[in-house]
Amino acid sequence: MSHSKRYIELDILRTLAIILMIIYHTAYDLQIFHQWNIDVLHGRWKLLQMITAWLFLLLVGISAAISEQRMQQQELDTALRWHKRLRRTLIIGGAALLISTATYLFDPETYIRFGILHLIATATLLIPIAFTLKEGAIILGIAIIWLGSIINMLQSSTALMLPVGITPTNFHSIDYYPLIPWLGIIYIGIGIGYIAYIRRQTSNRSARLSLPAERIAAIVSWPGRHALIIYVVHQPIILILLSIIVRL
Repeated sequence: MSHSKRYIELDILRTLAIILMIIYHTAYDLQIFHQWNIDVLHGRWKLLQMITAWLFLLLVGISAAISEQRMQQQELDTALRWHKRLRRTLIIGGAALLISTATYLFDPETYIRFGILHLIATATLLIPIAFTLKEGAIILGIAIIWLGSIINMLQSSTALMLPVGITPTNFHSIDYYPLIPWLGIIYIGIGIGYIAYIRRQTSNRSARLSLPAERIAAIVSWPGRHALIIYVVHQPIILILLSIIVRL
């Protein structure tokens, strides 16, 4: 989406998700690398992690629905639509591969094999299924989330089933978001996108703001417009800053 056609409220929500992510990962790093007594895998910290993931993935679905509608309005042919999807998949997939490589060098036992970026890259090729359902994608999304409760009880002798949510015995990863159930949240986002933006024929621009409010909104939404870059670089920056602060 070009900047003039973006929904600023969606970018602001992405900024919120980024802030929540940074808070959680800061706590995670303090526990893992600096032995702070923080249980980031349970309780309120686990809830924060879940809320952050849900928010990111719902926004992926909403944005996908809006993007598909605009391509239809522009009367782009099927080949060009798939070209755009493949390009997006390669960009996000490349970032996912970078993170997998970095975490493997750090810890080969728990490195990220199918994290949230792997999920989004793969989902980009699967979301056209939901476009035909429009609002009905919400029902499909709920069904996939329910299926996840069954898949979660299965195990495999190979890591090849990791993308769909079937893990090998004693599998551990610092970031794991399989298609089942997490693709369901993206599909729910697609349904919400049709209800909130496409059916209502919301304007391409947000409501008109006064100049000061518009400037503030532009600043607040800036991280949300660059979410992928921030996701890739935020952990090294947090680790460096924490090391400096702890030494001081």
